[in-house]
Amino acid sequence: MADHSPEPWLQAGDVILCGDGPDIAQTTGYNFDANARRIVACVNACKALSTEWLESHDVLDYWEKNNIIP
Repeated sequence: MADHSPEPWLQAGDVILCGDGPDIAQTTGYNFDANARRIVACVNACKALSTEWLESHDVLDYWEKNNIIP
C-alpha cells in the first residue's frame, strides 16, 4: 500500500484532491491555482516512483542522465 493518497491527484481551483475523492490540501497566497496545478502534475508524473526512491535520489539529475527531460 502506498504511504500517501492514491493517484491521480486532481485540481479544483486551489484545492488538491486525491484519486479516491477527499481533499488533500488547499493552496493559498500568490498564484494558488498555478501552484496547485504544479503540485498535481508533479505527483502524477512520479506515480511509479516510491517516496523512498524520490528522497534518496537527485531526480532532476537522474532524468537528465537518462534523457527523460525534453
